[in-house]
Amino acid sequence: MARKLSKGELGKLLKWWMALLRMRDWEITLKSQYVEGYPITRGKCEPYVESREADITIDPRTPDRELILVHELLHALHDPIIKPDVQGIAEENAVWALAYALITLKRKAYGEEEGSREA
Repeated sequence: MARKLSKGELGKLLKWWMALLRMRDWEITLKSQYVEGYPITRGKCEPYVESREADITIDPRTPDRELILVHELLHALHDPIIKPDVQGIAEENAVWALAYALITLKRKAYGEEEGSREA
């Protein structure tokens, strides 16, 4: 399992992932607060695509906050594309798959421990 991250560490990771995902021109507000539905729901994203903004909330009880950060950033990019309720499960599965793949690649490249499979 990944270690707990401080607010400052999570902020640095936000900038790193935004650069990697080509989101440098986005304004992302990151909050740490309890999320309704935990532990199934560990974060949420409210994207505002027209203005390239998003509000991301991560539940502080989440063991792997970086994984949830990446997951929610991917929602900011994909929610406007795949929004009909019927496709919600498919979108969620795709976002999780991408988040795990990206985290694994990053951690292997930097010699960090493997990400958890908590989802």
